[in-house]
Amino acid sequence: MYLQAAVKTALRMNDPRFAMSIYEEAGDIFFKGHRNRLASLPFYRDGSLPFARSIHDVHSEFRLLSKLTELLMTQEEHEEALQYAILAVQISTKTGVCVNERAAYHRLATVYYSLKQYEMTENYYLKSLSLSPAVLQHPLEARYYTKLYCRLGDLTLHKLKVKAPAL
Repeated sequence: MYLQAAVKTALRMNDPRFAMSIYEEAGDIFFKGHRNRLASLPFYRDGSLPFARSIHDVHSEFRLLSKLTELLMTQEEHEEALQYAILAVQISTKTGVCVNERAAYHRLATVYYSLKQYEMTENYYLKSLSLSPAVLQHPLEARYYTKLYCRLGDLTLHKLKVKAPAL
């Protein structure tokens, strides 16, 4: 109830950026919590996301689509998560931030992996890798790429169906 009052008050301020931040923060209270993360869904899907689109805030839209994808994946709503992941990839190119685009492709590949659509998984992991910098800046990046290459190796060796060569 207090969160809804905060959003309504922010909307009356005639400052769309401020209202956007309050909308997102209201959802974040549940999203970052441990008890009822699903309560963030209406704040993001029904409030923040349409508002971000109405004010053409692509950075907020990308963040919200990413959060919705993650939330739905944890709830094992893979088909709905796929819709948001695809939208996140589309909007990531408009943010002008390469890391956003790379993360969006990785997230999309992860959703496809959960759906056992391994060809699509491989395609989007490789797309994510193609957007990677040539020189690693941090040891955590090396760890990430090692895990990603292991996942690709597992896909290649165990998940993808190998077609026999035609004679």
